[in-house]
Amino acid sequence: MDDFELEIKKEFLNEALINLEEVESSFMELEASKDSKPLLDKIFRLAHNLKGGSRAVGFGDIAEFTHQLESLVLKIKNDEIKLCSPLITLLLRSNDRLIEMLLALKENLTATFNNSEMLSEFKLWLEGLKNPLQHPLESTLELAPRNTTSPLSPNVPMASDFFFESPSPTPPQKYQKLQLKT
Repeated sequence: MDDFELEIKKEFLNEALINLEEVESSFMELEASKDSKPLLDKIFRLAHNLKGGSRAVGFGDIAEFTHQLESLVLKIKNDEIKLCSPLITLLLRSNDRLIEMLLALKENLTATFNNSEMLSEFKLWLEGLKNPLQHPLESTLELAPRNTTSPLSPNVPMASDFFFESPSPTPPQKYQKLQLKT
């Protein structure tokens, strides 16, 4: 890899991390927002730009991941998939995953990633196989206190660290339930 290609890859990673940090609040605002369209537009633009940029500089794993994320956000924007708590959790986790991959690439430009689990989740939503109306417990999120921080800002917890899907009908009492208003 020549110096020019190295510089382009490093600059892409720096800009992508800045953009992800800026858009993270949009992911978190989705649940409370009465009009999610502007937030979804911002998230869609991020995924679209990351997809194209990562493909251009040769980061194929990120390109594939953001391609699927972009497809999912587009279906949400077009009201083909209803925005709900489990889907917001997946979007938050995808943002965290992108940050993890970008930070790993900053350390090792040839790093590769196994995103099969998350890509399978995207596929379930994209193909309409994941329907929270059929699984009402999945439409509940729980606030979970965890002691983790964002790799971008060491004193700030990562967004998805506060949310996870309820695994059982009777969650532990120490968690506060958050529900989407429909």
